[in-house]
Amino acid sequence: MMTRFHQRFHPRRLLATSLPALAILLLAGCRGSDPPLASLKLSTSEIPLPYGALVVVPMRMDCLQQLPEGPMILFTHLLDQEGAIVRTFDRPYSVARVKGCVVTTPITLWQSALSAPLPAGTYRLRVGLLSEEKGRIPLAIEGIRGHHRAYEVAQVVVPELSEPLPKLAFAGSWKESASAEDRQLPGQRWLENDGDLLVQGLDRQRSLRMSVRLLEAEEHGLHIVLEESESEPAFTIIADCNSGSGRFFGAENHDLRVRLLPATYPADCRIHFAPNFTLIDPETLVRTTLGLERVTWTDLILDQEAAPDAADEVDPAGEQAP
Repeated sequence: MMTRFHQRFHPRRLLATSLPALAILLLAGCRGSDPPLASLKLSTSEIPLPYGALVVVPMRMDCLQQLPEGPMILFTHLLDQEGAIVRTFDRPYSVARVKGCVVTTPITLWQSALSAPLPAGTYRLRVGLLSEEKGRIPLAIEGIRGHHRAYEVAQVVVPELSEPLPKLAFAGSWKESASAEDRQLPGQRWLENDGDLLVQGLDRQRSLRMSVRLLEAEEHGLHIVLEESESEPAFTIIADCNSGSGRFFGAENHDLRVRLLPATYPADCRIHFAPNFTLIDPETLVRTTLGLERVTWTDLILDQEAAPDAADEVDPAGEQAP
């Protein structure tokens, strides 16, 4: 059962808070055959999504008309063969909207190692744009007819697990996961004070990708207590498998990469989280610091060859990541 804290600050609830009429707009977007405001084109029609992977798929959008002002969501849903939504990868859309604009805006899919794997098989990927002002936006996608202004743009193939991944365990003041049934961030964990993420049975050099969330206290009605001499919320990560550390500042989502380089295999590695603040719910007095929302894996050699992205590095040299 979800605690009151998780009910209040659950990422899906935060998303709905930013779009207060979300349910109504989903229905409002079903009307008529209005001309499309934008066209979308995905770079591929088939996407592999192994367990523990994060996949970034480029998508081109051409603005055929002026897009609505105000908050807008790029919704991305993974459907099984019966049409049930099994995962969502929704995110705010905040790039260009003027008529004639051409935007490359990626779609990011993942199977977080914090949750159980999806059953192997073929799934359908459905996307669309949802505006607070106008509801679902009519789009043009070559060869695809939308259903209620949602468009199935690709197949997603989840393979059988070919080999076991390292096991993740938690030590310290981590709260129990209250989100196993959450379709956006299943298995996410929140930390009360300091804590460790333990990587057990590492079989080779790997890169761990983590999404770490710090809530903005005032925005969510929380009281923040900073450590003495500190002026803003931050957290430090220390990884013993690469002798690296990094300090990261600000109430936001931090996308981090930790390269795990043990001297021998198999190996166990410890990643220590040390926040400099505590958030307190004034109604319930529940205390929390940061949230670990997503964990995915990349083989180190593949990670080094991949195109640069927005992930910050936990530097083996011990310097703060940029």
